[in-house]
Amino acid sequence: MHVARDARAAGRAARTPAYGWSLALPLPHRSGKPTPGGQSGCRTMTLRRGLRPGWPLLLAVVTGALSAGPSDARSDPCNLVSVGVDTSYADNDVGVLCGEAPGETFLAADTLVHSITVWRDAVETPRGVGFKLWITRVDSVSGIPRKDQVVLEGPVIYVPFGDGVHPIKMEYLFDPPFALPGPGRYWFAVQDYCGSHWDLLVTSQNVYPDGGLWRSGETCLDGCNRLRQPDDLSAYDLVFTIEFCRDTVTAAHRTSWGQLKTIYR
Repeated sequence: MHVARDARAAGRAARTPAYGWSLALPLPHRSGKPTPGGQSGCRTMTLRRGLRPGWPLLLAVVTGALSAGPSDARSDPCNLVSVGVDTSYADNDVGVLCGEAPGETFLAADTLVHSITVWRDAVETPRGVGFKLWITRVDSVSGIPRKDQVVLEGPVIYVPFGDGVHPIKMEYLFDPPFALPGPGRYWFAVQDYCGSHWDLLVTSQNVYPDGGLWRSGETCLDGCNRLRQPDDLSAYDLVFTIEFCRDTVTAAHRTSWGQLKTIYR
């Protein structure tokens, strides 16, 4: 297994553009100790220098769509708010293979999820594999993702192509928005579906204080239909964006008649 990992790292180095270089490094815990490899041996990330995509996030809202009937259109007012880590902070990759599922714990002040986006390494094109989304609860005391408390399983999306230069955007859109059970801490993960290998952009700069990176183990021999207990890689953050749909009516502050008379006097 170590030989296979070394060959994979060499293959990535061969695919790295001429303006950068790569080096396989162990993923440490917050304690500074290398992350245990479990049954599969030492886990690695690939550190890339010279590639600093200043590529901005593309956050688009499609409105005013024509519909055939009331059931096809969203009539509720919605204001998009987002949390996450911009691609300009990317300084590393987290490797994924054989049904593994890396993801980020996050704090949800709002409960209606409009989209979840992660980014694959620019050179990883084409990739014909599917990418399966999971959302689970997080233990309120330990902060550990609860693989036995799944909130969402799926969908599976396919994003085979990129331009070979910019990070490859992989976006899960929900229309209508997906409703979390309530405000609080959750973990989302993107699972290899099933049996390929690829990488997601991460950062070591601790720019998202409300979460951290965790990775569920290999499941390709089980059909990639479950999660294993994830490893703590929270010295890193995934590069990601979550857009929430905030109800502008409920978010408005109440104003008394006395206050209105004072304002308009």
